[in-house]
Amino acid sequence: MMSPLRTLLVLLLAGLGLQALAQDNPPYDFSYFEDGRPELKRILDGYRDYCAAEAGGTDLLVQSEEQAFVETDIDGDGARDDLVLDMGKIYCNRGYTLWAGTGGSPIHFIIDGTISQSWSGLAWEIERLGPWYSAVILIARHGSACDGAGVQPCVQAVVYDENAEQFMTVRFPQAIEEPEADN
Repeated sequence: MMSPLRTLLVLLLAGLGLQALAQDNPPYDFSYFEDGRPELKRILDGYRDYCAAEAGGTDLLVQSEEQAFVETDIDGDGARDDLVLDMGKIYCNRGYTLWAGTGGSPIHFIIDGTISQSWSGLAWEIERLGPWYSAVILIARHGSACDGAGVQPCVQAVVYDENAEQFMTVRFPQAIEEPEADN
């Protein structure tokens, strides 16, 4: 158990670290990414409102623009007009962990600025299985999403079906019984 003095010192240092983060990250101008993307604006406005209501915050801070906003082609139309918004790289200036936890942070996948779906994850990556197949989004999830414990590896695969205009993922994975070997 820590002494009261040591606890105070730890809290003071943590507060100084958060203050330094806020000073190093002035208010961010989101207009470049929000223009022409009404769904992104709606999502970010929701986080701004949550930041204000829960922590008395006034701004969202961006730790890394290159990781927070990734323009890519998810829907397979050949244009890099889709966007991945990783909220693990964006913080409320008064509550740095409002939407982060052991299961990661919300990751939003936005198609053509108007359609979106989000999952909580620790990391994500896009893989291409070939020119004939949609982008496969791999999301590192909390172990409990795979009926395990938090630290166990768990990955969810998601694709976007442009014809149905929806994201698709396995709902109930079905294992195939392995044949038993003859002895």
